[in-house]
Amino acid sequence: MKKQLLFLSIAVSSLMYSQKVIFSQDFNDTNKLDGWGLLDRDRDGNDWEIAFGSDYAESLGWDNEDGNMIITYGYQQFPGVQGPVDPDNLILSPAIEIPAEGKSTLTFKIGTITSQISDINYQLFIIEDGQPFYPTLTPVEQKNFTGIEGATTSSIDLSAYKGKTIRIFWRMYDSFAQYLLLLDDVKITHEEGNMGVDETMLNGNGISIYPNPVSTTLNIKGIKGDSQYSVYNAQGEQVLSGSKQEEINVEKLPQGVYVLVVKANDTTKSFKFIKK
Repeated sequence: MKKQLLFLSIAVSSLMYSQKVIFSQDFNDTNKLDGWGLLDRDRDGNDWEIAFGSDYAESLGWDNEDGNMIITYGYQQFPGVQGPVDPDNLILSPAIEIPAEGKSTLTFKIGTITSQISDINYQLFIIEDGQPFYPTLTPVEQKNFTGIEGATTSSIDLSAYKGKTIRIFWRMYDSFAQYLLLLDDVKITHEEGNMGVDETMLNGNGISIYPNPVSTTLNIKGIKGDSQYSVYNAQGEQVLSGSKQEEINVEKLPQGVYVLVVKANDTTKSFKFIKK
């Protein structure tokens, strides 16, 4: 048993260290905003700005009073300055180099702080550094937040930008007299190695799994006789298990990287796989 637990610990540790953060911005340190840009396309003088968190914001998935977000308005409520505006405001990241190998993923929080006056339209664009922005470009993501209260999390696969240097644009537009849009916790993680291959082979015993990455069904082939399997997340927690199966339904697992431990053909082996 101790040997098996040590084996699993090594497998999960290897999984975790195959990932690294190549870009991160939580807007908490306003001295670390070098390279970020603002574009006030409607030229009304209203733009993106830093906002403090609060206990109320925390209850909706944002930062508490110890943290910040960055926000832009469609309706202002300040002393002496109150009323609707018709925003077309963009915030753009610094230039970010995406590795040519492995898999990179962009995640961030985007959303509102009230379900009232929340008919807010948002778009995300990813453009190679040095290329101009045009509103007619095709967005990578777009949402309307009508009736949505709080933070939502977006996850964007950056495989199309391997080996390129990019800038990321967030845009609030067509949101006359709507309250505000918030952005926070921008992060790009990178997974190294051969995690993106279609099939992973265990040396010496002819067992393989496919596809990898997987959306719904993970197949195991090459099993002879009795077998058992367990699936573990990056925290080392068992999330699935079974026996005598050549198909594993992973549809309900959250996106991420997992370890599959297979006992078959008189041996115990592990696979890393990506649930997309």
